[in-house]
Amino acid sequence: MGTRPLRGLTDTKEGRLAIIIVVSGLLVVGLRLADVVATRKADDAADSVRQALRTELRPLPDDDVTGFAADSGPVEDAAERALRDQPARLLALGTGEDEDTASSIVPVVLVIETGWGWQARCIRAVLQGHGTVLTEVRHSHC
Repeated sequence: MGTRPLRGLTDTKEGRLAIIIVVSGLLVVGLRLADVVATRKADDAADSVRQALRTELRPLPDDDVTGFAADSGPVEDAAERALRDQPARLLALGTGEDEDTASSIVPVVLVIETGWGWQARCIRAVLQGHGTVLTEVRHSHC
């Protein structure tokens, strides 16, 4: 009886298919792990920006919020201080809908974008006066 030469894994169709499946599986798992890391980092960045916004915008006097249409300087300055060391940028600053007609304060709205890697977060901050700053995060670009 003669000896058969040993065949390598890449010498057969089945062997090549097994290698393709293993490499593809490792690539999918690696990309999914990278996505999880990017998601966590983007969420952490958004939380940090939200906290900084609340810290800087909450102390603004109601006169600054009420007089925003005439002088947006104090609000802009506070937003700049909040975003100074943050991986974020201010996209828009303006007034929102006045939901409470009894109040003389029209809400001031800031739109900020942050993220990490390919994960983006859109943060909407609303100054409602009386030291109230509401923040909302969307998991997308603004």
